[in-house]
Amino acid sequence: MTYNECDKTHHGVDSKENSRDVRMYAKPGDIHCPVFSLDFYLGKLSPRCTAFFQQALQYPKPTVWYAAQPIGKNKLASMMSRISDEAGLSIRYTNHCLRATVATGLKRAGVDDRAIMSVTGHRNVKSLDSYIEGPTDKQRRELSNTLQGVATANSDLALIENKTESNALATSAQNNSCQLAECFESQPKINTHKRKLLYDQKGLKSYSKMVNFSEVVV
Repeated sequence: MTYNECDKTHHGVDSKENSRDVRMYAKPGDIHCPVFSLDFYLGKLSPRCTAFFQQALQYPKPTVWYAAQPIGKNKLASMMSRISDEAGLSIRYTNHCLRATVATGLKRAGVDDRAIMSVTGHRNVKSLDSYIEGPTDKQRRELSNTLQGVATANSDLALIENKTESNALATSAQNNSCQLAECFESQPKINTHKRKLLYDQKGLKSYSKMVNFSEVVV
């Protein structure tokens, strides 16, 4: 199928201007076969109108469901929004969502950016990235689990480091205590004999004569 893409500067009038060749492959036996759906839709269009989107008949006939009158651009622009409202969907979709869904779905399936651009019509990768949605709930959960694993590993490492540091400090303190004890034991001992304390009548204290007060014993 060949079509002419229209945008703000190209109106799709000249077939050589922006003609694109797209392909759709059938899925025989599948009720969601895109080729079957397209053929069924084309078979219900009015043969007297060449527009792809035509006004629906109020009373459709068995072979023709649409009138020989194209749908206006304003009505086409709000098509997905109307469908969302009439179907009672929880999210109000827009026509833009169709393109974004295609780009996101293909990207998550691992399709190359260039191949995706050939389907969506994007001219550069940067504009394509703006259409692709963020991570899915499953991907967010995987990211969360990964971050929790990193946080747990860091916490365990910090506990090990703190425990190692505490043990090192305790060992250092114990060594210092032993060295201090050895230092005291190596100092000379002063033998002070018993001193006799006397008080005179006026309440003034005095010391008796001390014997060998400063005798040093090594």
